[in-house]
Amino acid sequence: MLEFFFLLILLLYGCFRELDQRPKQSQRLYWLLFVLLSMYSGLRYRVGTDSFMYMELFHYFPVLTELKLSTLNTYSVEPLWIILNSLVKTVYDDFILLQCVCALIINLAIFKFVLKHTKYKFLAITIYFLCDYFLLNFEFMRQSTALGLYYLFVHEYTYKKKNLLLWIIGTLILANMHNTIYICLLIPIFQRIKVTKKIIILTVFICFLLISSNDIFDYLSLIVPSYSAKMKIFAYQSRDVAYNFTFFLIKFYSSFLALFCIIYNKESPYRGVILLLFIIAALTVTNDIFDRLHYEISVFYYIVYAETIVKLIRNTSKKILPVALFFISFTTITYMLHNYKGTKYYVYHKFFPYYSCFDPKRCPEREALNRGEDNFNFIIK
Repeated sequence: MLEFFFLLILLLYGCFRELDQRPKQSQRLYWLLFVLLSMYSGLRYRVGTDSFMYMELFHYFPVLTELKLSTLNTYSVEPLWIILNSLVKTVYDDFILLQCVCALIINLAIFKFVLKHTKYKFLAITIYFLCDYFLLNFEFMRQSTALGLYYLFVHEYTYKKKNLLLWIIGTLILANMHNTIYICLLIPIFQRIKVTKKIIILTVFICFLLISSNDIFDYLSLIVPSYSAKMKIFAYQSRDVAYNFTFFLIKFYSSFLALFCIIYNKESPYRGVILLLFIIAALTVTNDIFDRLHYEISVFYYIVYAETIVKLIRNTSKKILPVALFFISFTTITYMLHNYKGTKYYVYHKFFPYYSCFDPKRCPEREALNRGEDNFNFIIK
């Protein structure tokens, strides 16, 4: 865990230099952090239980020269993920290389987007590190890779050029790596919304309608064009979901933070996208699987949260920075300390202790939490 404290110290150092308005001297540190965060992710060894499943799958996929169209239908996983695995395997048959490629894609996408869209890049990256780094890098490999490709090649170019057709085509293509990318079709629409009191009230009303509806999955099955997405929708629809008070508390807390930011920071051009957080939170109340959708707009709330904190600091002092970061990371802390009922294991066992491919040890607690075999059997048809 000490290695992550080292990263956090570097990030906080960059934040304070940034607040002292010395951005030019910090460029090297910014890209050094990109390299370090990517390396920790790419060179990990059996860290993040979802990685176990992807490791097993990697050995089953053929190299690119042996890949056939029929192979893409052999697994209950999106075809672009199979193609990426086969491409990496053709270059070098080692799962670590795939981890490195995925880590570079998601981190480069976030670092480039943040650098281009806010002056407070270190603060935004610190929020990313505290809120989503571990899940996006150690767990959700498919989703984070598709998300990274979206922000690297689809969102920036098509939104800037206002090319609606290319934006839709690019998003639909990447949805063939992970189905959550469909939500990205809404991002440019919400990005253009001018947030007013009436719009906020309308959004809250829509959220109540979603929460009270029992037909969310039926509506979604009519909208999504992908057959694999429809099958997953039917699978989640029949799944029993057990909620607890902590889960609802986290969703309410996250929504409150988002509401505070869009009311307090009226100058932000991304307030409209933050409204999507409310809708996703409402969907999550109906089924926890929808919680995965909020990562698709995560780069926007890193920026909005960072700019809100800076505005608070300008009106008070830099001393509130650690306090503000604690409030933002409270949901992550609560999640990490969640105990799996009936066991002695906690969520943080998925990520700590950290082992690299240079020190390939196995964590007994993490191995006990491994459900990769069950997921693997589901994917193999």
